[in-house]
Amino acid sequence: MSFKDWKIGDVERHNQRVNSGSKKQAVARTPPDPTIKPRKPAYTPEQVKAWCKENGLPEPVFEHRFHPARKWRFDIAWDVRCHAGNIHSYNVACEIQGGLWIRGGHNRGAQMKADWEKLHEAQLLGWKMIYVEPKDLLTKETADLVKKMLKF
Repeated sequence: MSFKDWKIGDVERHNQRVNSGSKKQAVARTPPDPTIKPRKPAYTPEQVKAWCKENGLPEPVFEHRFHPARKWRFDIAWDVRCHAGNIHSYNVACEIQGGLWIRGGHNRGAQMKADWEKLHEAQLLGWKMIYVEPKDLLTKETADLVKKMLKF
């Protein structure tokens, strides 16, 4: 039977059957609460510079743009050339990966692929990468890792 042969009762039964299915109700989004203060960063550039100084690391560069064509930036970078008599230059970058345990941007498929592309290009340009959570940045373990990568 085609639709044009339906009688009014057929249409009503069809509509009732279709409309009785589980449809998602639209959820009204509430506007952000103006009394909630934005989250404060886990570190400040001054804190990182002090941490580098007390751990014997060179002063870092923040939001370092490393790629000649793309607008990619590293959170923190050490671009050390001929340090302490070495004839080599060492490029070490640190990316702070927040939101790992709450399905943040860095652990979703599209963002991970974009991060991998950035990582691969950085490696092709001679950069060594360190990934840390915000809580692990200003630790002795991270300082030791940076020193090893800088070959101090």
